[in-house]
Amino acid sequence: MAMKRLASLQQQFRRNQQFETAYRAVIQEYLDLGHMTKVASRHEPENDYYLPHHGVVKDSSTSTKLRVVFDESAPSTTGVSLNDTLYTGPKLQEDLFDILLRFRSHQYVLTGDVEKMYRQFLVRPADRRFQQILWRNSDGELETYQINTVTFGLSAAPYLAIRCLRQLASDEGHRFPRASSVLLRDFYVDDALTGADTIGEALSIRTELTELLQLAGLKIRKWASNNRTLLNGLSDPDINQKLQLGEPQPLKTLGVFWKSSDDSLIYSVDAKADIPRVTKRSISSVIARIYDPLGLLAPVIVRAKILLQRVWAVKVKWDESLPSDLHSEWDRYYSQLPLLNNITFPRKAIIDSATEIEMHGFCDASEKAYGACVYLRTVNPDGRVRTQLLTAKSKVAPLKSQTIPRLELSGAFLLTSLMATIHQALSHSITRMVYWTDSAIVLHWLTTSPHTLKTFVANRVSEIQRKTSIGSWRHVLTHDNPADLISRGQTPEEFLRPTIWQHGPEWLQQSEDSWPTWTPIPQTELLEQKTATCLSAAPADCSLLERYSSWPKLIRIVARCLRWRQKQNRMTPLTATELHIAHDKLIILLQGIHFPEEIRTLRMNRNAALTRKLTRLNPFIDQKGILRVGGRLRHSSMTFGQKHPILLPKASVTARIIEHTHQIHLHSGDLPEARVTGSRPFANVGVDYCGPFYIKETRDRNRRQVKVYVAIFVCLAVKAVHMELVGDLTSETFIAALRRFIARRGFCSTIHSDNGTNFVGAKNDLRELYDLLHSDDHHSKVQAFLADKHIEWRFIPPQSPHFGGLWEAAVKSFKHHFRRVA
Repeated sequence: MAMKRLASLQQQFRRNQQFETAYRAVIQEYLDLGHMTKVASRHEPENDYYLPHHGVVKDSSTSTKLRVVFDESAPSTTGVSLNDTLYTGPKLQEDLFDILLRFRSHQYVLTGDVEKMYRQFLVRPADRRFQQILWRNSDGELETYQINTVTFGLSAAPYLAIRCLRQLASDEGHRFPRASSVLLRDFYVDDALTGADTIGEALSIRTELTELLQLAGLKIRKWASNNRTLLNGLSDPDINQKLQLGEPQPLKTLGVFWKSSDDSLIYSVDAKADIPRVTKRSISSVIARIYDPLGLLAPVIVRAKILLQRVWAVKVKWDESLPSDLHSEWDRYYSQLPLLNNITFPRKAIIDSATEIEMHGFCDASEKAYGACVYLRTVNPDGRVRTQLLTAKSKVAPLKSQTIPRLELSGAFLLTSLMATIHQALSHSITRMVYWTDSAIVLHWLTTSPHTLKTFVANRVSEIQRKTSIGSWRHVLTHDNPADLISRGQTPEEFLRPTIWQHGPEWLQQSEDSWPTWTPIPQTELLEQKTATCLSAAPADCSLLERYSSWPKLIRIVARCLRWRQKQNRMTPLTATELHIAHDKLIILLQGIHFPEEIRTLRMNRNAALTRKLTRLNPFIDQKGILRVGGRLRHSSMTFGQKHPILLPKASVTARIIEHTHQIHLHSGDLPEARVTGSRPFANVGVDYCGPFYIKETRDRNRRQVKVYVAIFVCLAVKAVHMELVGDLTSETFIAALRRFIARRGFCSTIHSDNGTNFVGAKNDLRELYDLLHSDDHHSKVQAFLADKHIEWRFIPPQSPHFGGLWEAAVKSFKHHFRRVA
């Protein structure tokens, strides 16, 4: 694999001289820095692993245009790659979402990344033989090198690098407390996004972080900030070349575009003018390319997700053209996507010198989607108030129809989880957390004990009550609810129009006296609330059903009880009508014990309230009061009981009914394979003897009679019968008869017979046949003949003549006709 990849790489060199020059420069840099060394003597031990490698060109990079990537996932000759044998390690880095939230909370921010971070950590010398590469130097000689450091493409590389940074913070954290906190909380692999509320504190972080990383031989570069003072004292190579203060070019950090000149977040959506072929695949691809980890474009993205859900609903294939209505709707949406490049959001979400920081979350839902958005309301010492959107989340409503109140509750549940995540992620102290919803029903649910609510509602209400204070929930009018934009979705053109999305409702920037209040709704209008009814009733006595182990006996006892109740003649035998009535009474009792709610529901004509399992059976109650299975066989010629079987519960009585039915229908076991598989006649046969018969040796009147037998061969597949006359009960005569049978009918695969135990205690004539079948000499001679002909002999179980019913029936038929003919 490594040789093939190297040959392919050299062909690429011949086509692109500039690419070859850059590639060789990177390899030489590895050698100069000691990150890779030449193997003195090339050898190929079994446990070595050679890495294929290739180059990845990234034009947008300001430092490393070409990166050599080593393919540790390439399978070796055994089919196993290096990554297959490695553990990836646990997740150590902070969530990207949390880092970006803190990035928006600082007044002054710093960004940077560790130079060649993976390559700063050495691999244990004994393990470097698993990181060998093949390379041709400028002379064209093939040589083997081993990489001494952690490499790109290694599945465990992120864990190893982050683990080293955490160890550095642990070892030296007492000397550099600020930098240690940054390493643990504000690093995403090799990228740092951190900051502070004062310039002095931010400078201390930069100084400590630089010194702490230098202890491990690490250097942080590509520094950027929203304040030039924080970049003073840095050399030009250490400052991000693409992002300089005063220049409009944005810096892409953790996938988010940030303009330090005006300290704003922007978006770069690449929507080609020529709309590609609209398919489910292309729509999914476009949605995935709109990178929005903070959810600031939630109303726009959820509109595309709603459209994609409709595409899934019509069940088109991935590359199949869409219906015209969906196609035209997507065309309008896609043509407006470039407008997102004109949208800006302030990076800083907190006012200068904030004394109060409040979190206000809004949630809403519609039949299409639900979502939540969170705003920071901050107040400075002068009393000036600022509100700013911090983040948002959106979800498409499930295809399975749900009520709007339930979807509103799902939005409230999403808001609760989002606010809890934000509160844990931010470094600032939060003064107050307020939750807003425009659903009065949800607010009533939150003040209700969960045990009185239905399961779906109760689970979410209990979780919300656990995470929040009920007094922090408030009601907001729909037109003042910014989350309403998420629930309905917006096109990019609609999103650009001035709305309450960026800063929330106007009254949020005023004093609390101006905030809206709400009036509770009557208790009778609450949905999803359980109704409890207390009823004093004696439980049904089902001991009669469990007292007897036989279903017919139980029926007869009940029939006798019914006759006694009617004061009829008790001594006469029970009639069939009485037994049928007793049977129906027992079935009604059994169903009443196990299906009380279902029977009550059906009698009230509320079929929709049945459970899903019973609904599929379309149950009904017949004229006798028995619960039966419905269906579409009403006009069938079958009996009523066949068209509509009685519905039985899973109970011990049901098992006795099944056992009784099994017995009266004389169900037998499965037929052997030879009986049900099509084959050549006499491929599998059963054999049995019948006789003895006494015949004369000649036609002379006075000739003595001799005793003979008949060997009957029966085909197990087609029941054809072949008979051979046998002169005596010796092995030789049986083998001779078997030879004649094979000569006429061909070879058979198996021969089945009984083992003669049914002859025990029989008359003297049958005793001879029993002795023959059980003699060792007979077995050895017959088995030798059968083995030579590749025929298998199988005996039926002892004391089981019904296993040989096929040849026993043939013997009976032979004797019947033989006596009449002879």
